[in-house]
Amino acid sequence: MSHSTELPLPPLKDVITQLLETPTSNDPIPWGLSVSVEHLLILIYAINSLAFQARAGLLRYLSLDRIRCASGNWKRIWDSVIGLQNKDQLLHLGYPKHAQELWWLLNATLDATGRADVSLRYMDNTATDDLGNLNEFIQWCHQSAP
Repeated sequence: MSHSTELPLPPLKDVITQLLETPTSNDPIPWGLSVSVEHLLILIYAINSLAFQARAGLLRYLSLDRIRCASGNWKRIWDSVIGLQNKDQLLHLGYPKHAQELWWLLNATLDATGRADVSLRYMDNTATDDLGNLNEFIQWCHQSAP
């Protein structure tokens, strides 16, 4: 999926900064429809990385509220870009089609952060690739959903 050439994409640092600082109630981000689903996959990975670093205390200047803002802006852009795809294109997205699940995981993690009743290993501030911890967290999220 190539992106449109209407507006060039700014550098990644500028894109992330705009996602973090643009209130989600504002008008659309100008370059928002110039991104591809592949770009959006990269962006959601970057936002997830920022969230982990902020939760671990490595980025004390970056509040979780700003990360929530970036997440909301990312989702608005995702919905717009996905809305432009036809059904055939959606079937052939490949791995980027899972970006929305990464967005969900980011938001679930942000929602669970700071809750006193959450004592799951996935929420520990240690880097891990234990899929059992991830599965336990996802199961907890589904059981805790209103």
